Amino acid sequence: MGFLTTDSLGLHCQLSDRLHARTSVPLLLLHGAGGSSRQWRWLVAELPPWVAPIIVDLPGHGASPGPVPDSLDRAVERIEALLSGVALNAPLAVAGHSVGGMIALRLALSMGRSVSHLGLVATAATIRPNPRLLEQLAGCAPDDRFVRDAFSDRVPEERIRLVVEDFGRTRLRAGADDFMDIGARDLLPGLGALTMPALVLVANGDPVISPRRSRALAAGLPGARLVALDGGHYLHIERPGEVAAELVALLRDGGER
Repeated sequence: MGFLTTDSLGLHCQLSDRLHARTSVPLLLLHGAGGSSRQWRWLVAELPPWVAPIIVDLPGHGASPGPVPDSLDRAVERIEALLSGVALNAPLAVAGHSVGGMIALRLALSMGRSVSHLGLVATAATIRPNPRLLEQLAGCAPDDRFVRDAFSDRVPEERIRLVVEDFGRTRLRAGADDFMDIGARDLLPGLGALTMPALVLVANGDPVISPRRSRALAAGLPGARLVALDGGHYLHIERPGEVAAELVALLRDGGER
């Protein structure tokens, strides 16, 4: 991976050295609430050479400066500003986890045909933030037990610790009763406009996003394929090889199996 300095754009971003190869497929990876670009490291290691990942720390997260934006649309505007400074050799594929999945959907609605594929991991078209999550992100005081409960059993300790650390690095304003206004948003009615190939990965043991809501998301996307895997909410951290394989299938042939 290479690095892009983004002080003028307000986002920290890692660019793949493969990005400008003619045969590469650019893949933007968006983490969830309280996360960072670091959470994709295990999945990125499983990607083939022709996939060129672009990984950002969302505003208010990780190494990106400032607070969490007060709306989903503002977050999307910041990402679009970042992408405008990146020379892409092909339409952009976008994958997102949890709240990052909602951002991916909103970005695809904004960018239209410039988004070639959508990968949606443990997410939904509407998400109601847990008040305990908001309290911890606003106070930069992660509760280990709260985070661990989002994982299934037998996940390596260093991966759970990374998520706990990312919670503590997130800058949500004190007293916030929502996260990027997602609690007031329902993207389901507009999904019919997203006709690009899409993959919806459901975590069967997800205690954060109901698998029922993930299935409703897949049903609302005309070009979506639904895949269910055993695991907790952080499916891309627990089972990076399998999630990467499904994303690669999506990029290669639209996910037809």
